[in-house]
Amino acid sequence: MLFRKSINNVFIVAVLLSLSACDAAMGVLQAARDQVEDRAKNTLLNAGYTNISIDGFGFYGCGEDDDYTVKFSAKGPTERPVSGVVCIRNSKGSAGIRFM
Repeated sequence: MLFRKSINNVFIVAVLLSLSACDAAMGVLQAARDQVEDRAKNTLLNAGYTNISIDGFGFYGCGEDDDYTVKFSAKGPTERPVSGVVCIRNSKGSAGIRFM
């Protein structure tokens, strides 16, 4: 009986440690996501856009060499509403705006 209790305790500790590791990994992923979204927002701000809403990551609209596709809607430099994607390429440190 004592052996079974200690096996259960080891199992509980192992589960708690794995949940803790998953939580840490999610924190790292969230920080990376925030960094990409901030870069997209700064790209739009520098181009004269206002009322920017970042709508998450996209799956199309950018080239093969782009690392991230971030969807957005905003008010353009001419005060008209626009929507599109910001294409981010980490290897060259560049970002471009494309409209949908």
